[in-house]
Amino acid sequence: MIKSILKIVGFLLLIISLSYQSLFADSPLTSTTIYEAYLDVAIVKKAQDIGSMDNEFAEYLSSNNPIDIKAAVINALYNSSNNIYNENIKSYISNSAEYSIIALT
Repeated sequence: MIKSILKIVGFLLLIISLSYQSLFADSPLTSTTIYEAYLDVAIVKKAQDIGSMDNEFAEYLSSNNPIDIKAAVINALYNSSNNIYNENIKSYISNSAEYSIIALT
């Protein structure tokens, strides 16, 4: 009886410890520097150089452009040495909202 309880407890501890590691998953979009393969694309190079969101990036990301280049732009912005991640998010939201309003008028 005690052995079966210890086996169950041990099994539960094993499951908990193995699942704990999966809680630290990271996004491939930000953890891998895929933008390096796209540095020949002007907007990706600019995103890497500038490292912060502006109207041009917001418009590009909100438009019907190739998804791989959009991913490279996001990745370059995130991995730039000038990256201000939270500011980029806020700037994208405000710029894309402004772009959407302009497109509607």
